[in-house]
Amino acid sequence: MPDIDELRKMLGRLRERYGEKPVPPCPVCGAALKLGSIGGGSYPKFTCPNAGEDLRRGDTAHYDAGTHYHQFGDPDVIALLTRLEKAKDGWRPIETAPKDGSTILLAERTWGGNLVVTPGRWFEDEQGWWEHGSHPTDYADQRIDHPTHWMPLPSPPENANVDQL
Repeated sequence: MPDIDELRKMLGRLRERYGEKPVPPCPVCGAALKLGSIGGGSYPKFTCPNAGEDLRRGDTAHYDAGTHYHQFGDPDVIALLTRLEKAKDGWRPIETAPKDGSTILLAERTWGGNLVVTPGRWFEDEQGWWEHGSHPTDYADQRIDHPTHWMPLPSPPENANVDQL
């Protein structure tokens, strides 16, 4: 499984690949390329407006160099990348937390302003968040009054011996 730094690099490469890119200028004369044609199952074709005179004289070098097939960015991919980047370290608003009794990590600020992260879960009978006890059917008598964020528990270590945990 890739680590967080590797995932961030992957997000950066995807943003680079699918992000909006400007149409480059003509590499021969520097003029802004103009939309030449769209359709036919290929990318839009941009051409240099100054290449026409050279082309009429039979010189195709300017036209060939000044022709660019442009792939526009994919807004759906960029929106997904933005959401993934905002999901910093996996923390999510408490309003989206599961209320099915599964154990998750809960974050709340204490009256002193300290941030506390506690394993906990929702108890329907109590209509609230409670610290997770040492046994799956236990819950401590400590209620978590004002959690603001949650995240799933991390995956357990792969191939780990229980005695080593």
